[in-house]
Amino acid sequence: MSETRVGRIDFVNSDPVYHGIETGSVDANLRLIDGFPTALNRMLARGELDIAPISSIEYARNAEDYYLLPDLSVSSRAEVGSVLLFSSVPAEELDGGTVALASTSATSVVLLKILLRERYGISPEYVVREPDASAMLEEADAGLVIGDNALLAERDGLDAYVYDLGREWRDHTGERMVYAVWAVRDEVPREDALAVAEALHESKRVGYDSLDVIASEMADRMGLDTNEAKEYLRMLDHDFTPAHRRGLTKYYEAAERIDEVERVPEITVKE
Repeated sequence: MSETRVGRIDFVNSDPVYHGIETGSVDANLRLIDGFPTALNRMLARGELDIAPISSIEYARNAEDYYLLPDLSVSSRAEVGSVLLFSSVPAEELDGGTVALASTSATSVVLLKILLRERYGISPEYVVREPDASAMLEEADAGLVIGDNALLAERDGLDAYVYDLGREWRDHTGERMVYAVWAVRDEVPREDALAVAEALHESKRVGYDSLDVIASEMADRMGLDTNEAKEYLRMLDHDFTPAHRRGLTKYYEAAERIDEVERVPEITVKE
C-alpha cells in the first residue's frame, strides 16, 4: 500500500485526533500535510491530498466527489471557543452594517450568515479579510475569526461584544455543530482509506487520553493559561454519530435556504 497523503488542520482544534500519530504512539502509512481549512479544501479538490478534514460546507458543495470517514469530525456540543464574532455593537444592530469574514474559514462563514439571517433577522454587507480581529474592527462593524486566531483574540480581551457561534447554533436549533469532516476522494482505494481511518481512530483515542499533555503544550505555545487550554479542548468533539449527522443536515438545510448550497447532500460514510 502506498503512502496516503492526509491533510491536517493547522489549528489546535485537530490536535487530539493526530496526537497519537505525531508522537509515534500509533504507526500509520501516511504523510501529514498542514493547512488552514480553506487551503485543505482546495488541496483535496485538486488531488494534492487523498484524505483531508475539510469544511463541512465544502463537502455539501462537492459531495459527488467524496465520501466520509466514519467517527471523525471537528464539532462542538455548544460553545466551541474558537469560532467567534467580535462586534462593536450588539448583533441585532448589524443590519446594514459591515461584517468582515476570515479568509481561512468556509463552514463558519456560512454559519454566521445563517445565524444573522434566521436568528437575528438582519442582512449586513460582508467583506473577506485576513483573520485579525483588531484590524477587522478598525474597518468593519464586526469580524468573524476562527481557530487559533480566535483564541488569541479572546485572550487579548478586545473591547467588543463576543458571540460564540457554537453556542448561538445550539440555542437556535438545539443541535451540535459540525465544522469539519474527514473526506476522501472517490478514487482513493477503500482499503487505503479505512487503514487511515483505523490509524486516526487509534490516534484520537491516544489523544483523548492525553488531553492534559496537549493542553499544557498548547498553553506554552500560545501563551494561554493551562486551565483555559484544557477547557477549550473539552469543548471540542471529534466524533461523528447519528446526532452529529442530524445537526449537520440541519445546517445544510439552512445553507440551502440562504442559497449557499444548491441542495442538501446525502451524507455518505463508508465504514
